Amino acid sequence: MRVVESGLWGLANLYLNRQFGCEKFRRFLLSGGLNMLIKTSIEMSVALYLDAYTYDEREFAALERTLRSASIGAEYLTLERDEHGREGRRYTATSSQIPDLQKILEGEFDARGQFAPWLASGKTYACRQLVRSGAGPGCQELVALDDYVATTKCAIIAGNNKWWGGVAQPGTCSKKIGLRANIWSRT
Repeated sequence: MRVVESGLWGLANLYLNRQFGCEKFRRFLLSGGLNMLIKTSIEMSVALYLDAYTYDEREFAALERTLRSASIGAEYLTLERDEHGREGRRYTATSSQIPDLQKILEGEFDARGQFAPWLASGKTYACRQLVRSGAGPGCQELVALDDYVATTKCAIIAGNNKWWGGVAQPGTCSKKIGLRANIWSRT
C-alpha cells in the first residue's frame, strides 16, 4: 500500500517509515499520534466538563475551535496525564452555553453528560476506535460541519464508548482505509 502525503508531515512520515519499517512506524504513530479522547460529565446541571486527552496539539486546537464556534472560551484547567501519557485538559461549558455547543455538535448531552448525536445532514465521517495496539473493531458514523467538529465529536463518541481513543476519517465505516489517512494527514 502506498500513501502519498504532502508537506512536512508527509516527509516526516516517509522518513520515519523508511527508518523504522511499517510495524515500528505504526507503533510510533499510535504512541504519539492522533487519538484524542474526551470524557464528558455534568455537575449539578450547572456545567458540562469536557476532559480531553491527546498527544497532539492539533486535536486540542480542533476542540478549542469547536468551542469558540459555540461562543465558549478556550480556557482550560490542566489535568494530570492519563495512564498512557496523554496530556489532559478540562474545558467547561456553562449550562447556558450547552445548547449552542449541542447545535454545533449536532447532538445532545443528557443529565449525566453522555452525548447522543442527532440525525443530521452534512459531511459523513467514520469515527474509528483506537486501541493501544492499533485499530479496534468499533466504528460509528457521524455527520459534522467540518473536520474540527468531526475530530471533537469523534473524541466525545470515543469517551462515551469507553474506547482508548478515536480518529475521524472522511467516509463511512464500511470504507476500509488505513489509520494514517485521517483528516490531519492533509495538513
